[in-house]
Amino acid sequence: MFTVDVDPGDRILLCSDGLTSIVGDDEVRGMLTSQTDPQAACDELVAAANRAGGPDNITVVVLDIEEGEDDPPPAREAAVREEPAAETAPRERRPLRRLVLWVLLPVLLLAAALLLARAYIDAQWFVGVHEGDVALYRGIPADVLGYELFTLVERTDLPADRASELHPYRELEGGITADSEEQAREVIEQIEEDLESATTP
Repeated sequence: MFTVDVDPGDRILLCSDGLTSIVGDDEVRGMLTSQTDPQAACDELVAAANRAGGPDNITVVVLDIEEGEDDPPPAREAAVREEPAAETAPRERRPLRRLVLWVLLPVLLLAAALLLARAYIDAQWFVGVHEGDVALYRGIPADVLGYELFTLVERTDLPADRASELHPYRELEGGITADSEEQAREVIEQIEEDLESATTP
């Protein structure tokens, strides 16, 4: 605690370091001397601190000392302005940002997983059956919740029922998988050759 001697006409500024740590002394002095109204001085000081970033709470009290009979002269007019730290507003928005993050992140992860799954599926091939004929498919011979994980690429004129009678192609209806399109086409060529062999006396 300390005592300050004041005279009529003096102006006293009491404030938190939310003002003085970010607004220079000369600038503060200039605003205190340019504004005759203490409330206007408070508002201008707080506005200056906010313009400079307002990293901390800003509390400003301006006291104008007027002529009086008491000794020491009393503070006849005082103005107070308190402003929360500028970061308070962002804090109020943080729950919303967290909500957006918790909603958006799973969506992005799901989208990434779907893209990876789609890329993997598109790299797979198999030989199956389409409307009774041997066919070439891209993808996986399966479906998820009614969504087929394959697309028809080419339908041949080879009868699937006859091919399925041959031992190597018993699983034709469920799909014979291959590591590449080339390998899948080789399977179809082999089916064709085996069918021809089976019908040749």
